[in-house]
Amino acid sequence: MTLDDGAGDHRRPGLRTLTLVLLGLLVVDVLLVVANAAHHRGVAEFSGWRWSINADGGWAEVWRSVKFLVAAAYLLRLMERVPRAPVLGAWAATLAVVVLDDLLRFHEDLGAWLVGRLGLEPVAGLRAQDVGELLAWGAFVVVLGTALVLAFRRSSAPARRGALVVGGAVAVVAFFAVGVDMVAIVVGDVLTDRGARWLALLEAGGEMAGAGLVLVAALWLWSRRAEDPARPASHRER
Repeated sequence: MTLDDGAGDHRRPGLRTLTLVLLGLLVVDVLLVVANAAHHRGVAEFSGWRWSINADGGWAEVWRSVKFLVAAAYLLRLMERVPRAPVLGAWAATLAVVVLDDLLRFHEDLGAWLVGRLGLEPVAGLRAQDVGELLAWGAFVVVLGTALVLAFRRSSAPARRGALVVGGAVAVVAFFAVGVDMVAIVVGDVLTDRGARWLALLEAGGEMAGAGLVLVAALWLWSRRAEDPARPASHRER
């Protein structure tokens, strides 16, 4: 992957800088985990509901959203440097949709509507609402996935490789957000309260760390530029 712009731009973050950024993000993640523990132990300074790491609209969710929005901004900026890169814009839009869903609770509301409309019943340990939310997310995935595939097909080779890097980081977030969440629901009846708290912490902590990977992936692609714009068009990858 040709990723240097040949302009001698020393403002671009190197590997050491990106490593420090990732470590800094993880430090904030750990601090939020510690704050969550203090919240559940009844520490007065952390009594507010936003300190719970699993709270909708809590500080952990806000922090994750900030990472996604910054990553989306860098992907949009990268589109100016990479020829034929609609797939990077599609990933930026996908991250923005995830943030909007967190803010406006689209999939929860749509899941509840589907439960009433379709008369959904509990399945394999999942509540009817959980089934509805899975169907809602499935609809989002179909729409967003179709947009990503179409954009991928219309993108240049460097842009496609960059999109795969972002996709790998997003897959980490999805593993914790969907996979671990569904496991927690299915085995919830047999878990102790302590076990349920640890599993919920794994889910939320994994999502936060995964969002950090998405941001670092976007920064890494920006640092590499995905293509040298100064190279003659005849030598660029297609």
